[in-house]
Amino acid sequence: MFRSAVFRPALAILLLSAPTTAAARDYTTVLWDETHGTASRYTTTDKFSQIVAQLATEGYAVTVTTAGIDTLSLSNVGVIVLPVTSAYNTAYTTAEATILEAFVEDGGGVVIIGDNSSAWPENVNEIPAIWGVTTGTTYGVDTSITTFSTHAVTAGLSQLKVASAGDVTFTTEGEAVASTSTGTFIWVNEAGNGRVVVLGDINMWDNSRLTTYDDSLLATNVFDWVSWGQGAGYDVDADGYGPADDCDDTDGGVNPGATELCDGVDNDCDGTVDNDDAVGAWTWYADLDLDTYGDPVDAIVACDQPAGYVANDDDCKDTEPLSWTGATELCDGVDNDCDGTIDNDDAADAAIWYADADGDAYGDPTAFTTACAQPAGYVTSFDDCDDADPLAHLGAIEVCDGADNDCDGVADNDDAADALTWYADADGDTQGDGGTTTTACSLPAGYVENTGDCNDADALAWTGAPEVCDGSDNDCDGMVDNDSAADAAVWYLDADGDGYGDPTAVAYACARPAGYVANTDDCDDSEPLAYMGATERCDGVDNDCDGTVDNDSAVDAPIWYTDEDADGYGNPLFGIVSCTAPTDYVDNANDCNDAEALAWAGAPEVCDAVDNDCDGTIDNADALDALTWYADSDADTHGDSGSFVTACEAPLGYVDSADDCDDAEPLSWPGNTEVCDGVDNDCDGVTDPDTAVGAMEWYDDDDHDNYGDANERVVSCNQPTGHVADSAACNDGDDTVFPGAPDPAGDGIDQDCDGEGGEPVDSGDTADTSDTVDTADTAEDGEGRTPPGDTADLPGPDCGCASGSSSASALGVGVLLSAVLRRRQSRRRW
Repeated sequence: MFRSAVFRPALAILLLSAPTTAAARDYTTVLWDETHGTASRYTTTDKFSQIVAQLATEGYAVTVTTAGIDTLSLSNVGVIVLPVTSAYNTAYTTAEATILEAFVEDGGGVVIIGDNSSAWPENVNEIPAIWGVTTGTTYGVDTSITTFSTHAVTAGLSQLKVASAGDVTFTTEGEAVASTSTGTFIWVNEAGNGRVVVLGDINMWDNSRLTTYDDSLLATNVFDWVSWGQGAGYDVDADGYGPADDCDDTDGGVNPGATELCDGVDNDCDGTVDNDDAVGAWTWYADLDLDTYGDPVDAIVACDQPAGYVANDDDCKDTEPLSWTGATELCDGVDNDCDGTIDNDDAADAAIWYADADGDAYGDPTAFTTACAQPAGYVTSFDDCDDADPLAHLGAIEVCDGADNDCDGVADNDDAADALTWYADADGDTQGDGGTTTTACSLPAGYVENTGDCNDADALAWTGAPEVCDGSDNDCDGMVDNDSAADAAVWYLDADGDGYGDPTAVAYACARPAGYVANTDDCDDSEPLAYMGATERCDGVDNDCDGTVDNDSAVDAPIWYTDEDADGYGNPLFGIVSCTAPTDYVDNANDCNDAEALAWAGAPEVCDAVDNDCDGTIDNADALDALTWYADSDADTHGDSGSFVTACEAPLGYVDSADDCDDAEPLSWPGNTEVCDGVDNDCDGVTDPDTAVGAMEWYDDDDHDNYGDANERVVSCNQPTGHVADSAACNDGDDTVFPGAPDPAGDGIDQDCDGEGGEPVDSGDTADTSDTVDTADTAEDGEGRTPPGDTADLPGPDCGCASGSSSASALGVGVLLSAVLRRRQSRRRW
């Protein structure tokens, strides 16, 4: 028993220095230790080969060793199988026990297979005893197990066949998961960061049981459990998720715990690429009427713009392409500007209506409104000067009735339809001056109803004289200073009283008529705010009379900026001054790239070759989907995990992998072929292992004659001490025996290793009775021989020696056997 007071302190020191978490090892690598196990009984086709073939389908690679686990590097081994020793084999050493215990503490898995036929208890139980387990030595138990504890090792099992096995007993550690009334046959335990399984006997995995019962499933369960469920593959991208859970084991940013991004990758391994809840997803609004404005009540969230959806929610009626927030209201039966009212009075094409209180179909120019449809009591005409008299309006015939019928400002004026003509009689001769007349509804004073005098008081007045503005009827045409006077002035109607005349309403007179002015600067004589030179404003009126209502030069017109990419942000380089927003213009100048809908001031930066946030830099290192790149100083396409940058594209000298163990050595990277060159080519922590390309076979040369024993072989890149490359030795315990050595005749020994002993002694010769065994040799070294010149050394096959030589021969054979036995015992004991 090696668990002694001397052994325990060393083991305690080793465990204190072991990692507190499982090592990053390859759990698909299985090491089958045949150094002490029942190799001769288990490597037959119906057992070992069957298990290895099954494990291969589960992703495990099995390697057999007979060199002893204390001679191997276990850094990349995931599971060790120990067929426990029996009477046919040697027991484990203290060093091996220490390594096995530390291997499990550091996250490794161990499977112990019992074989209790003629077992040596001290050989069988030393290794499982580390975890408080003893495998029984009773042989011949034959039973079926149909009841199992709930555990991953027994998951899915309905019946196991246990034949010729021993039971398993244990102390307080671990758990029995398969037992019958006969005893426990499967025991499991988690020790430190690793796991251990002990089975009662190797016959549980015989070929017949593997194909007939659930023993095959048991094998898979056992290896999957001790390998922490990573048997089907290794966590290649080191993101904490193996292939059983990781949908892309080559990308550390893709695993079930990752955040889904809008990048065309299933980051969180839920089976959906760019889910609606991905970081960077946008809210899109339905645009059924294809007017580029979205319905706020019909929205979805997605990384990419779905067909029929837009990024804004400015549509109040998504079945009407002429209706959206900010549209120009028109008289079309639609709420164009989405203000809740259809055909508002301020619609761009609304008409002006004038009040018609007297119902004469002529409106009052001072009482008007705007509307799409004609309001009750309103008309389109504004030609009424008295909206309380249905007989008074512009264009009516003036009559002598006491009213201003034609709206010229005078009631019963001289041009009334039924007015009479009267002639002046200044000199009182009862004859009217035919050249000085007036019309009136009644006789004026100083007038008569007959003609004859062209100038009844003025000698300068005569028929045909030039008429001038001098107060006389110079031409005797019956009118004084009439409109045809040579120097008569032109006057223009000022109906709205703003001091500016209507160029279309002209009057000629020597003196300014009432309601007339001398200028023609009014374009709308019904609007006092409209005249030439007035300040244009955004009020629906052509204030400055330039022919345009609310033109861009209006004093209060705002600036609008082009929004060609329809992202709601305007181009500061292209602005328009206008009272109303032009199509595809917005009221801000926050867009640095108006051809890219994903770029505006404050937008999130992403890796898309666009300056999204308008900071002057494209695809900054802080972009939402920027990647991590690792320095590749040796240009072997494998990066240094300790030297990295974040960027959208790989910088020169950087790669996307971080698995280089030596970034100054281009021949060193994971997966490279190991060769004998003094470099850890495959990054497994071992330089020039025995499996390296170029490694040679070296043979043990115990007798230092430069010829090695072909049965004592090691493989190494470098020549081990005490080993040679020539394996031609036929007796590595005797330095006088080697190829080409002198082979004296008659001694029966094959000194030159040609397969034949020395020439036999002539049958007539007699043994030299004086020959003796070399007294300087001892029986301990097994190499005794007679002194040089003797001829009676150990006899050959055809020895004709006398009886006296037999004792010498027997002595030599005894010495040789003694040495061989001591060597075997030295390999068994610690």
